[in-house]
Amino acid sequence: MKNRTVLVTGGMGGLGESICTKLADLKYTVVTTYSPSNKNAEAWLAQMKEQGYNFKAYAWQQYNKFSQGKNAKNMWVEDARRLGRPI
Repeated sequence: MKNRTVLVTGGMGGLGESICTKLADLKYTVVTTYSPSNKNAEAWLAQMKEQGYNFKAYAWQQYNKFSQGKNAKNMWVEDARRLGRPI
């Protein structure tokens, strides 16, 4: 299977975290978004890294700004290339 990149919105807790880890276990490259008010994002990423997961994460506001003026497909192609992954 070709490695794929997925976006999980709100992936830093509860169900979202479970989805992130399950997809990573299935060999997907996982990108997640989180609320700009989330003060635990860096700690969560560090905790996930300790567990063997290498997630990328963007504050929703930052991700939304990145995507402004681009359609969703072009945004994903650009993001996947930055991550070195096929989509």
